[in-house]
Amino acid sequence: MKLRRLALRLALIGPALAAGCRSAKEDEPRFFAKPGVDWSRYSAVYVEEATISTTARRSEKVDEILREFKLLAEISLSNALSDTGRFERVFSRKSEIEPGRTLVCRCSLRVHFGSTPLRVLFGYGAGRSGLWMTPSLHDAETGERLLSYRGWGGSFQGWGADILEKMRADIPAIAEYFPSLLPREP
Repeated sequence: MKLRRLALRLALIGPALAAGCRSAKEDEPRFFAKPGVDWSRYSAVYVEEATISTTARRSEKVDEILREFKLLAEISLSNALSDTGRFERVFSRKSEIEPGRTLVCRCSLRVHFGSTPLRVLFGYGAGRSGLWMTPSLHDAETGERLLSYRGWGGSFQGWGADILEKMRADIPAIAEYFPSLLPREP
């Protein structure tokens, strides 16, 4: 009888566990840098509007959080690229692009809020939340990708507000790390 109950519980909980333990899709390497790029010719960066997706059911509350994360990513990348001192201008108006001298900074975010019940019941990463942020630099004239990085964050413990705060900290951290991948100036 006990074995039957256990089998039933596993059959009911198994799909939820599998969904909660997923990881980022690894189609491309985490880091990409095109060899032979003359970085000195780029004096400006246009920060394009970020794209964001989620595994959560969409609601007003979820959409509000996603808008906040999207804006935080755009501001964080803009500040991080400006703080390098390598670029004369970092801007967000497409009309200011100078062909041949401008990089386009794109960013995609994917947010998985996780499952608090799975974290409470099973621990050890079950129901883990996840944040995947992929900033990239492209030549504005050709659209060619020159540099990209996939950073991630999230939490395997905590409650809703704790997880959101962790993601709020992860986004600027990833954005600040990204410009450090630019080759050093000679």
